[in-house]
Amino acid sequence: MTPNAMAHWLAKAATDPEGTIRLWAMGGTVPLLTGRRWDAIRLDFTLAMAAVSQLKADAHPLGPYLMSDTERAMRWLLPLGTSYRFAGMDGVVAYPTGWAILAPPPTRCVGGRAWVLPQERPVLTHAERLLAAIDAAQHRLAHKP
Repeated sequence: MTPNAMAHWLAKAATDPEGTIRLWAMGGTVPLLTGRRWDAIRLDFTLAMAAVSQLKADAHPLGPYLMSDTERAMRWLLPLGTSYRFAGMDGVVAYPTGWAILAPPPTRCVGGRAWVLPQERPVLTHAERLLAAIDAAQHRLAHKP
């Protein structure tokens, strides 16, 4: 998928998708709303990196996620109706429907935030696989010497 097509796909979660594309073309950030096209969760950076490693080790496809170096966190896009499964997990915040995630253009880092788009086409990370990867990562991190 081209960066332009990915931008249009992501922009569908905004209240004004065409305005979002225009703002991104100028290098701005825009709020994307959870519950429109996907759910979202926030993971602490260390836990998120361990989960990414686990998903890759298990050969599971990764969907788009938003990294923030200033917040030391990642936000994962998940299929609609799945974020509740992560509620109450240590190091994880499950966003409610309508939560605004400030997002940069998919091809730039803005304000310390940048998209990681591991697939050529937009495929969301499977919630159960991410849940299992986070569980395994938490266990590994808790028992790290």
